[in-house]
Amino acid sequence: MKNKKIGFLIILTISVLSFLSPNAISSTTIEDSSVSVEEGEVYTWQYNYVSVLMHPFVYVRAGDTLKLTIENIYRGAHQSINHALLMNITMVENFIVEEMITTTNRPTFVAYNKSLHYIKLYRPYIIPIPLNLTLIAGYYESLGDTCMIEGNTLIIEISGQPAGNTDEFTFNSDGILTEYVYINMDNLLIRMVLMGPSGGDLTLTIIIIASISIVGVIGVVSIILLRRRK
Repeated sequence: MKNKKIGFLIILTISVLSFLSPNAISSTTIEDSSVSVEEGEVYTWQYNYVSVLMHPFVYVRAGDTLKLTIENIYRGAHQSINHALLMNITMVENFIVEEMITTTNRPTFVAYNKSLHYIKLYRPYIIPIPLNLTLIAGYYESLGDTCMIEGNTLIIEISGQPAGNTDEFTFNSDGILTEYVYINMDNLLIRMVLMGPSGGDLTLTIIIIASISIVGVIGVVSIILLRRRK
């Protein structure tokens, strides 16, 4: 009888683990690459510095924010790539000084396939992990830009701009942009920093936590029964 109970617990554990594996991460992973964000999460960046020199040319001011909401993450086809990791996002820019809010829907924010070395980005706010800045730099260089990589920072000298104008993007290990700066001839003109994520798919989170708890309890009970049997 004890052997049957132990066998049942083992089967149940495997079943729970098999549920977690495809359902928890299937939409955010392709081959050996994934995104660290979840559907429903909201990421907000704030401009904490804008040079006076930039005021005649841009609407943005210090204190303005950019909010990005993850609407959908899925695998699909993009242009010539049949197996790509795609992300739909809604981006809201809040310009305080101009008293205006603009909302933009980006239907294909990221298309990624590491084995085919293909990536297409609107702006690299969130990039796939493990970090592969060389691949991303290659994409921008294909557009005619010049790129350099220093640690987790991607430096882009955009074609068509005066020499010495660079966009610099710094990422954390989760592929989330933590800081963006715009520099001209060693002069800092714009700096934007990550304020943090919020939200998230609460239902999925609860399911995952509950499932992990169940697996843990099953494991403990199995060990106890095995020790008693011995």
